[in-house]
Amino acid sequence: MALLQLETEGLVVIHTHKGAIVASLTPEDAVDLFETRLVLEPIMLQKALAAATDADISQLQHCLAAYEKALSLDADPETLSRLNWAFHAAMCRPAARPRMLAILLSLYRATDRYLRVQINRPEAKSQALKDHRVIFDAFRRRKLAVADKLIKAHITGAYRDVIRRLQAQSGRSGAPPKIGKRSVVANSR
Repeated sequence: MALLQLETEGLVVIHTHKGAIVASLTPEDAVDLFETRLVLEPIMLQKALAAATDADISQLQHCLAAYEKALSLDADPETLSRLNWAFHAAMCRPAARPRMLAILLSLYRATDRYLRVQINRPEAKSQALKDHRVIFDAFRRRKLAVADKLIKAHITGAYRDVIRRLQAQSGRSGAPPKIGKRSVVANSR
């Protein structure tokens, strides 16, 4: 049962009569994951901003502070990943959409393997922190248009960095496939 759940999340591939293997990191899978996050997370952010209380803003600030502290202590990728998700979840939780949040968590779990490819670099850590700070500021000030633009830029920037890292590991080069209005999965084949 657990293996079927992992297969559903794209983390393993089950071969009949052969067992399960860890799914490979591919640009096509990254496009699928990041593009889906790019659609879902801004919707959650919009709904969350409309409903956020001062306590929600305080919780998001607490998550940001924990992430900043972990970075200053040069925390391991697992800790940074957990705190990154805590920040994103705290930002979306006021939307009171538990099913959407569960889907976003599933996407985040699958995306986490890709984010770990890039988060070890100091530049990526610095950029993530800058992004989180400005997203928090827009959230705190309830600036929906600004927050929407920032979260989309944050997700897109992480995606581009992940694709560059995957290309470097495989010895390939070139511009990363674009995510956004047109589906690039069909265009990348």
